[in-house]
Amino acid sequence: MPTTHDKIYRTNIIDNIIETLRSEFANTIQVFHSDNFVRKTNKNIRLSIINQTLKEINKDKFLNNYTIQLKFSSIMHRATSETYKTFFYDIHRIEQLLLSLQAILELLDFSIDSISLNDYDDDEVNINGSYNATYVITFSLLKG
Repeated sequence: MPTTHDKIYRTNIIDNIIETLRSEFANTIQVFHSDNFVRKTNKNIRLSIINQTLKEINKDKFLNNYTIQLKFSSIMHRATSETYKTFFYDIHRIEQLLLSLQAILELLDFSIDSISLNDYDDDEVNINGSYNATYVITFSLLKG
């Protein structure tokens, strides 16, 4: 069966990132892949694909550039200094875990381009106590 861009994206990138995040956070934060907001639990991480571009191809290898978005959402019914502290601790843990993926997945040119706070999707706007952090990540992957 020939290797396709979708298979590489799903098998080599999306599934690996999701499994790494799930193993780190166990049952405390639910991790899933979706392009749209889905309310699952009070804490979740949603991974979505922004784009994929073919950069270079030769006889037996190809290099693709990828951009993904990871959105951490937390619903805090009682906002206190401790809940804020936990929220920012989780943001930092996710950032550190993402940076460690570079060595685990052999990604090239890996960078976290931005981390923005409370950048809500349309479906998230009316959820009381919702806070989120959006990570935009770019990298390249050589396959073949």
